[in-house]
Amino acid sequence: MTLLFLGSNRKTSSRRRFKAFRPGMQPTMDSLESRLVMSAAAAVAPAAVPTLPTTPLLQVTQVAINGVNVVNNQLVATGTATLNLLGHTIQQGFTAPLTLSGSPAATPDTCDILNLQLGPLHLDLLGLNVDLNNCQNPAGPVTVSITGTDGPGNLLGNLVCDIAGLLDGGSPLGGILGGLSTTELTTLTSGIQNILSGVLGNLTGSTGALALNQATTAAAPNQPAGTCPILNLHLGEDGTGLDLTLLGLNVHTSEICLNVYATSGQGELLGNLLCGVTHLLDGPGNPIGGILGHLNSIDRALGRLGL
Repeated sequence: MTLLFLGSNRKTSSRRRFKAFRPGMQPTMDSLESRLVMSAAAAVAPAAVPTLPTTPLLQVTQVAINGVNVVNNQLVATGTATLNLLGHTIQQGFTAPLTLSGSPAATPDTCDILNLQLGPLHLDLLGLNVDLNNCQNPAGPVTVSITGTDGPGNLLGNLVCDIAGLLDGGSPLGGILGGLSTTELTTLTSGIQNILSGVLGNLTGSTGALALNQATTAAAPNQPAGTCPILNLHLGEDGTGLDLTLLGLNVHTSEICLNVYATSGQGELLGNLLCGVTHLLDGPGNPIGGILGHLNSIDRALGRLGL
């Protein structure tokens, strides 16, 4: 079979003809570098899974009594509550009157007991609340009973015994304080300061923190309704309180509760944000994305407050 080209009457053979080799023509080989090689698509790294920070949401760092002074014939304690919220230090000062009374000695050969009452205390910072009380409902003061020891050179112990006996006998505290020398008054106020600091120091430690991988604690019995519980510290949960030896004195306390909770509402900046976090922590699934969003908002809010 032959093919005809229009405009030409030449026949074309189906056999292929090769050109003769001519000197000077060198066969060439394509280099690998000149070739375009299509590679497989680069592997896409999987998206990082968000994780919660290891920093606790909130930690009670310290509840300290900074001083005890005489104001209008009454003893008044000044102190500071220190909390750590997402790495930001929050300090809130407080002032609380101290009530002193005396009760009879347990045995004839010991001195009367000096009873000291502190609080109840309530601190509020933009909806972040801290309550210190005796764990009862309604909340009452923390009670510290101090038993001194008579003896030569035991100035604080002798003084506690003397004041407890006078109070138990009906003498007013103002008159007792007015009759003390400057040295005796300093010994009493500094002694009470150190005793209260020693008692409240038991509230801090590893148990005084709420990690971000755990649910918040249940509301305290005397916590206001409609608030968001964050952290409850309870000393003497068996109802017997604590027995301590401080400054050579025997000290017995009531139950002590320090409750931290949030209140939401208008103007409660920290309370609104913390309630959002606690609802997510207590809810099903522990949604990390939502929690991280609230944490970032809290961090920005604390920065704006200069904390």
